[in-house]
Amino acid sequence: QAGFATLIASSNSGSSPIVTRTIEFVATTPASVSVQASPATIGTNQQSTVTATVLDVTNNLVKNALVQFTLTDTTGGTLSAGQATTNSQGRAQVTYSATSTPSSAGGVSIKGTVISVNGTPVTQVNGTTTITVGGAALHITLGTGNDMGEEGPASGPTTYVMPWRIQVTDSGGNPAVNADVSLSIHAMLYRKGVSEFFSPGGWVRTDGAGGAPEDCTNEDLLTGSAFDLNGFLDPGEDFNGDGLLQPGGTIQVPTTVTLDANGAADFEVRYPKSEAYWIRARLRAIASVSGTESISQTFFDLPGLAADFTAATTSPPGFESPHGVLQDCAHEPVANFNKTTQSVFDGETLKTFVQLNTPAGLNSITIPFTVTATAGELQGTDFTVTKPASCTTSSCSITIPAGGSSAEIDVALTNAAVDGDTVTLTLGTPSSQAVLGSSAVNTIVLNEGVVAFQTASDAIVAGTTSPLGVKVTLDHAVSSTVTVPFTISGTAVEDTDYAATPGTAGAHSVSFPAGATSATITITPSASATPDTTVILTLGTPTGPATAGNTTTHITAFTN
Repeated sequence: QAGFATLIASSNSGSSPIVTRTIEFVATTPASVSVQASPATIGTNQQSTVTATVLDVTNNLVKNALVQFTLTDTTGGTLSAGQATTNSQGRAQVTYSATSTPSSAGGVSIKGTVISVNGTPVTQVNGTTTITVGGAALHITLGTGNDMGEEGPASGPTTYVMPWRIQVTDSGGNPAVNADVSLSIHAMLYRKGVSEFFSPGGWVRTDGAGGAPEDCTNEDLLTGSAFDLNGFLDPGEDFNGDGLLQPGGTIQVPTTVTLDANGAADFEVRYPKSEAYWIRARLRAIASVSGTESISQTFFDLPGLAADFTAATTSPPGFESPHGVLQDCAHEPVANFNKTTQSVFDGETLKTFVQLNTPAGLNSITIPFTVTATAGELQGTDFTVTKPASCTTSSCSITIPAGGSSAEIDVALTNAAVDGDTVTLTLGTPSSQAVLGSSAVNTIVLNEGVVAFQTASDAIVAGTTSPLGVKVTLDHAVSSTVTVPFTISGTAVEDTDYAATPGTAGAHSVSFPAGATSATITITPSASATPDTTVILTLGTPTGPATAGNTTTHITAFTN
């Protein structure tokens, strides 16, 4: 396929490119030529640009094709050159200059014939266009008022409706009765930013720091040729690399209106409320009467209703620009983690997301990321990145599909971790359709369960023999057994005044099976227990994915 490509040579380690080269693939065998005049109708003594576009049999643009232009014109008009050579866009241009003599409709004929490519003769192909040289000019007036409306669901209108009026007269001020007028409207630039509230005044579109938002040229205007505003993504137009034309067709206007007996017609411009003040539009009207064509155009920012932009407590439509917030026309969207700090317990799988501030275009976006951890915490042993499944200790990346806005990363804690250790996910440079935002690092804290007594004290009436259950709690269920040794002290004598379980004198411990959060130490008094004595239970260091909490001592008193 014809066009430009960039070759990048880099090391096997994936470091920065060592060298880059731009090469151009060109088609060399012409199969067709399209000739167009812009504008196709001009006044006397005016000019029109004639463009010949040369394509091969698979519609690739042919560069360095020599096109010979042949003019047939009874009015005496001239071409700026008899021949021209196509550029990388497959286009060759000359200029037609009219005289003071008008022509009949389509009375000027210009034929373009391809005679050679790169100096080598080829089988000739040709195409033809016509131009009309008009007489007296028409005068077109476009205007609007201070009122506008809205339409959409009763629950909340979504569309602004802006009334306009067109009036067409000839040079003597006479109305162009019943004439058809062609209308078109395009976004000439779009803006990127956010809305901020200023008092007095109301909501204003800004860059997020009180300044003007970023102005970006409609990508369908970037080639500077007859292919501008054709609605197709031509070579050289995808400035931000998202595979789409920005800002796209966001505004509606009738294709044609018919003038009344006063040479006037009313029509409406419609657009989503979220586009207000983010778009600068060009409204164009073309009127043709008796072979005379005139063009009038006006530029304006799409307005919004004052009521939508004055209440400080209500965000306006399009609080953020539909076209992005990054103050850079060449890049969008922006990738960030949805959270920058999270935590996970043993046996759990943590889910985190990388999000785009605006959906990906026609191309998917791949973002590499690195995984690092506190010394001693090993990927694949103590924790595992389970999604994406292709993640290894040396290479990880996520892919956000075309049209998508997020991708998931899952981290499973598979072994007992040191409480407070961390796993850190760091995003790398995305593919060309996106850039990193300010939240490109997510720190995941590895947690252990916390073991503690439910209460700090209890009492038993001396002489009773009913067992007392002392609760030990684990604040979070974990996936493996936690065992906590405990010692017994105090003035009461074990196995004389009471018995304690589980365990035996000098060898006590309590366990939490996987998933359990509660265990019990049982003190069973003897009938001869001595009053005013105590049993002191003290928790030791747990084994398994847990640590001791604050309440590690429990006192049981024998009372009268």
